[in-house]
Amino acid sequence: MSELNLKLPKELEETLVKYHTTPIPSADFTAQLELELRHKVKQTQPEIKNRERKSFMTTFRARPVLAILIALLILLALSGVVYVLGRSLGYIPGYGIVDQNVAMLTLSEPVSQTRDGVTISIEEMYISSDKLYSTIVTKNIPNNLVLPMSDTTTVTCKGDWAYIFPDGASLNFEIDGNASMEPIDSIDFDHWSFRVRGTSKFSTPINLADATDVTLKIPCVTSDIPAGSLPENWEFHLHFVPAPKGMTAQTAFPVTEYAPSPIPTEIPAMPASNIMATPEVNPISIQKVIDTGDTYILFLEVNPPANLGFDYSPNVLLFDANGENIFLDGPNNGEFEPKPENIWIRQVKKADISAAPLTFKLVEQHWASLPVSVEFDMGENPKIGDEWQINQIINVNGIPKKLKTIRLVKPYWSSASVRYDFVFSYDTSIGIKDIQIQGIPPVNSGESGGGCSACPTDEPVEISGVEYNSFFIGKVQITFTFVFMDDEKSWALDWQP
Repeated sequence: MSELNLKLPKELEETLVKYHTTPIPSADFTAQLELELRHKVKQTQPEIKNRERKSFMTTFRARPVLAILIALLILLALSGVVYVLGRSLGYIPGYGIVDQNVAMLTLSEPVSQTRDGVTISIEEMYISSDKLYSTIVTKNIPNNLVLPMSDTTTVTCKGDWAYIFPDGASLNFEIDGNASMEPIDSIDFDHWSFRVRGTSKFSTPINLADATDVTLKIPCVTSDIPAGSLPENWEFHLHFVPAPKGMTAQTAFPVTEYAPSPIPTEIPAMPASNIMATPEVNPISIQKVIDTGDTYILFLEVNPPANLGFDYSPNVLLFDANGENIFLDGPNNGEFEPKPENIWIRQVKKADISAAPLTFKLVEQHWASLPVSVEFDMGENPKIGDEWQINQIINVNGIPKKLKTIRLVKPYWSSASVRYDFVFSYDTSIGIKDIQIQGIPPVNSGESGGGCSACPTDEPVEISGVEYNSFFIGKVQITFTFVFMDDEKSWALDWQP
């Protein structure tokens, strides 16, 4: 059989070479691509009668180069989702997303020290030109040495960790880093052990050739024990070697990146007050997905319309194909920080998914404020520990909100004299934005808990408190500023795991 030799134009030949040397998409992706292409063809192809239609194979036989180029263009210009080829991102729990193509150094071997029964181990450490990844374990801290958060007077061990080069120079880090701490299970209930995994970014990039030997100085085992109660000023001599190529790929989960194109969305019928009445671009899209085996970690790009203003607060919900709401959890730690404000990171367990496709729903809620004042007599000699059963119904825009209890407790987070806790019946449709007594702003405020620990009848409650530098005496006016939702807008995005 004679050999067919085609002489192609230079530009076309380069395009084909690039195409054939690009990594091949996975079978799942190509199957999804085929489904989406068929769906788009059905939506966009006009119906033409009495006209011969040529199959793709007929076109391929007659014009093979044209057919290949068409397939390539369809792959690269697919509206909706584009798989980013040729990248090598991986997710390592505790470290976040790692570019596996960059040069890295790794600790030549784990390093460990034990002093007075306490052990610190540098289990794992990677260095790239701009980041440090580390896993460090601390074992056998006596529980009786750990100070409660309320203790603000005991002098504790203080100091920053330092990484020193042989010439005396040190590694400098940006303020923002991320780390996760997990306790290590032990049958020894008298001691505390934990593992910390984290990532720190250097203030300026370093030359890896200068980072093969580093001394790590740790001034304190932990910062919440009395100074001098455990050994201090630990030093570890760390030796680094070039990391084998692809080493991180052995422990990293692959990251699937998406490049979503704008999806036109029809705005559903809304009240006359609705400020949007025309079709617009869907403000929610998927940027990345990480499959960790039992969980999906999703990076959602959320860009609410600018004309909503600042009075609307966004929320993202997830539903399966049966309309069941699926719990979305946030990341376990700051391993993905820093990130843009418009990127929302959510986790969903595969076990919670009963039917696909899934639907993300972006809900923009407008919350209105309503101040309500009540009068209360504190008595002539109020003190810490006083408690009054109120059980008064407060009408908030037609919704009953019960003030159950007022109690005076020790301040939590400041040097104030007293904290006034207000126990309300729990209602997700009404929140508490502000509390003032006698029109005076508190020195500190915030929620102090919820649930049913304070309610013997197991009625759900929420507790909001304010702290002041002095006690109020006699009759006072307490002003609660409640918030409630008075408008809602939503958008949806379907996703096939």
